[in-house]
Amino acid sequence: MGIVYLVGAGPGDLKLVTVKGLEIIKNADTIVYDRLINKKLLSLAKKGAKLIYVGKKAGRHYKTQEEINKILEEEAKNVEIVVRLKGGDPILFGRGAEEFEYLKSKNIEVKIIPGITSAIAVPTYAGIPITHREVSSSVHIYTGHKEIDLRKNRGTSIFLMAGKNLNNLKKQLMKTYGKDTPCAIISNGTYNTQKTIRTTISNLPKNIPSPSLLIIGSVVNKNINWFENQKLFGKKILITREYSSEFDLLEEQGAIVYCIPTFKIIPKYENIKDFMKKIDNYKSIVFTSKNGVIFFFETLKMIKMDVRKIKADIAVVGEKTSKLLENYGIYPTLVGKTAKDIYDKITLPCATLTSNISTVPTHIYKITAYENIPILKNKTKLQKIINDKVDYVVFTSPSSFHYFRNMVTLTSEIICAIGATTKSEIEKRGYKVHITPKKATFEELSKEIILWEGKHEKTKKIEK
Repeated sequence: MGIVYLVGAGPGDLKLVTVKGLEIIKNADTIVYDRLINKKLLSLAKKGAKLIYVGKKAGRHYKTQEEINKILEEEAKNVEIVVRLKGGDPILFGRGAEEFEYLKSKNIEVKIIPGITSAIAVPTYAGIPITHREVSSSVHIYTGHKEIDLRKNRGTSIFLMAGKNLNNLKKQLMKTYGKDTPCAIISNGTYNTQKTIRTTISNLPKNIPSPSLLIIGSVVNKNINWFENQKLFGKKILITREYSSEFDLLEEQGAIVYCIPTFKIIPKYENIKDFMKKIDNYKSIVFTSKNGVIFFFETLKMIKMDVRKIKADIAVVGEKTSKLLENYGIYPTLVGKTAKDIYDKITLPCATLTSNISTVPTHIYKITAYENIPILKNKTKLQKIINDKVDYVVFTSPSSFHYFRNMVTLTSEIICAIGATTKSEIEKRGYKVHITPKKATFEELSKEIILWEGKHEKTKKIEK
């Protein structure tokens, strides 16, 4: 019989999950998760982990509570670690106590890992202190789903999940607190799409998006705003590759980051194996990307070839490729910013491991080490993001631009290129590249975007 962990995923911001919670998520055999968790947490699960969605939305339950209980019971019978992953804290309005009681009645071991509740975190991200020595020394937390017995208090009142029932709730609030009492609606709290509306009870809007939190009391007049004042807050950035933690700097500065790859990479091991049979014929080998390095050494392992047998000089494009090669104990004799830089200087005869779409001079032997295949199913997602007026589009390779251009048309976005080769490819097609870092790394590109936004924000203020 396995153990079920009731884990709080926190209020939304990926980094607000606890260290202990993250540790259990990474080791879970099965994760049973809710609608309001940050889906990026699921990408941290171990390979092969079973993911079961049991989300609930007001009036629409994907699974009933009874069905969820049964799922947890069955999974605990079949695997060692089951995580019940809930938004915020698993106990506070999370039905964690009910699930605990049910599982214990079935003699299943249960452990609880608390999470940061949105009742505290969301107001803090909106710049509203839930207590303040001058105006509030108590906090009352309510569920906004149904009719409740409100009693006026001198502290702060917080209503979770108030959206659908707001009109009925507003009548009670007017009666209990008075129409001029300060309040705030915070939607998508702790995410970079967060929106805060400070108002009074009488001016509460009829409809608010879900998820939203309502906070009432004089603390709303206090302002310790920090989150919504970040340099990139609310800016939309489309990155044409899969998610990488190397772009976290953009999210940490408030950007809304969309990671949508335009192609996938398929290794061509047979081509590399054929090359290995005649590798002694070449004095130089060029790796144009990290992919070539990875697939080359994977092939060496497959055929059980000792790396010491390679006598050729090694050259690479980009510092990232160089760093990866060093992990294999090989230090390149030449590092260039572009493939052309290397092809002009390299000792012949020379072979290069590159992609199917790369152009190589006739005096260089090309090995197609991998193929770039367009992900056509992402066309709809890309078009929607462009239609929603994204601010920046980031291209991380010539291929990412090539396949993007075949699916979607750029309009007025700020175009960013990871390096000189990508920039050259984009500008050949008649587009202006606004941002290119001096060092071709995701971190440096992120820093350049932040600097660009800072400079242009100052210009806007001067113009006003």
